[in-house]
Amino acid sequence: MDLNRRKGATLVELIVMIAAISLFFGIGSRAYTNFNTSKKLEGETKRLVEFLEVAKKRIMSGDKSSISSSCTVSSYSVVISPSSYLLSAQCPTDIQVGSTYELSDNYSLSPVTVKFELFGLGSNAACTILTDNNETICRTISVDTAGTITHSDQQSTCSC
Repeated sequence: MDLNRRKGATLVELIVMIAAISLFFGIGSRAYTNFNTSKKLEGETKRLVEFLEVAKKRIMSGDKSSISSSCTVSSYSVVISPSSYLLSAQCPTDIQVGSTYELSDNYSLSPVTVKFELFGLGSNAACTILTDNNETICRTISVDTAGTITHSDQQSTCSC
């Protein structure tokens, strides 16, 4: 019988293998967390951009479907607060149109009001920053005076 023949791994080999697996798992876990956070921020950014686009399209078409017939709409505004945003129509007084969209606890916005003028006559220039409070990453969403809505695709330096 051959006594020099090994039938398994030594303790040192097992420890090295476990350390290597742990290292790869740690790196992969952090990469997944970063990717997941980035995609969630991207989703919130797209949701706000779509909300702004709806406001712009409603005023360009002269839509008054959810407003009383006695109201003459002069503009639509998207009122952005740190934790929510809503659409309002400007008649003689402001009328909230639709529901308020609440951000999750992880996100915040810089407050601003974006006003779209009747039949696409432009808007006020505005910029807001959507920030992930846990990871301190952000995206910038801007509206120029022509009503063009742009946003940063990458995490920006958190300034307008």
